[in-house]
Amino acid sequence: MKKIVIIITLILALVLTSCSATVEKGKKLMSDRKYDDAIEVFQKVIEKDETNYDAWFGIIKSQIKNDEYDDAEDSLKDLFEIIDENYDEGSDVDYEPIFDDFQKYADDIIEEEGSLSRWYDRLIPAPVDITSFDYQTYETGTEIVLTVPEETELYYNMANE
Repeated sequence: MKKIVIIITLILALVLTSCSATVEKGKKLMSDRKYDDAIEVFQKVIEKDETNYDAWFGIIKSQIKNDEYDDAEDSLKDLFEIIDENYDEGSDVDYEPIFDDFQKYADDIIEEEGSLSRWYDRLIPAPVDITSFDYQTYETGTEIVLTVPEETELYYNMANE
């Protein structure tokens, strides 16, 4: 019985080690901008261990970099389902590191994309085209929100962008 436990432990250690090495390979492919290849590598990791959050975030990040926003959204939904299936409020598992990883990956994506609003703007176009916007009078319904005298020059401050 003791030998079986040792063998199972060794097998699990080998699987986890191979997953870790494969995740590193996926990260290397991402740094080389080979996002399709990285996605394939991360998917192989998830086939072995669906709770490997490094692989999930690698897939999502690669899909965003590839402008595959619908796929990234689907992957995120799949990830949330897996988290929901594996989350047990009464267990002794410490979920704090997982949530810390979520925050780290979200911060990484925001930092690389410049801002979350810039990424969001790619998905949803602006409601007002400012290139042809009439700044002299802007009306909403019947109420005038902004009136600017004709001789006034307006400037857009891009210093904080």
